[in-house]
Amino acid sequence: YWTRVPAGSAFAAGIRGGTLWAWGSNISGQVGDGTTTPRTAPVQVGSDTNWVEVACGASHALALKADGSLWVWGNNAQGQLGLGDQLNRLAPVQAGIGKTWSRVFAGLNASAAIAADGTLWTAGENSSGQSGRGGVEPLLTLSQVGSSRNWQHVALGEQNLVAIQSDGSF
Repeated sequence: YWTRVPAGSAFAAGIRGGTLWAWGSNISGQVGDGTTTPRTAPVQVGSDTNWVEVACGASHALALKADGSLWVWGNNAQGQLGLGDQLNRLAPVQAGIGKTWSRVFAGLNASAAIAADGTLWTAGENSSGQSGRGGVEPLLTLSQVGSSRNWQHVALGEQNLVAIQSDGSF
């Protein structure tokens, strides 16, 4: 059975029995199968069986494995994959190496992740300051937002980000 099924603008992904699947538009590689071929039915992304969470943006995705590693793929025009560049990835690539991650979130052209230590990290489009880090330039690498260590949930819109801490504040 499916345990996660988020949708992006014209694609979706899901986790079934620890395996990762995706389907839909694939112009930027957002399906993650190593191609840009549109998929009208779910295709398995790689062969790993330890996926636990996935989030879909407009045309990019982030996912977590059971070991807390963070993986990203798809459109990276605004640096939303957090890899330090603006090159699209057609298959999952590990990001945020050196940290253990607990949650992932995706917006239009931005991404956010909560590390196991409760810190909040963002990457991608920042034209309205939605990264929470100031400025309006895209963030090409995952960057920590503030110093709080009790973030619980994030919602990303088209050009905004809201995050809730464990005490209910944001």
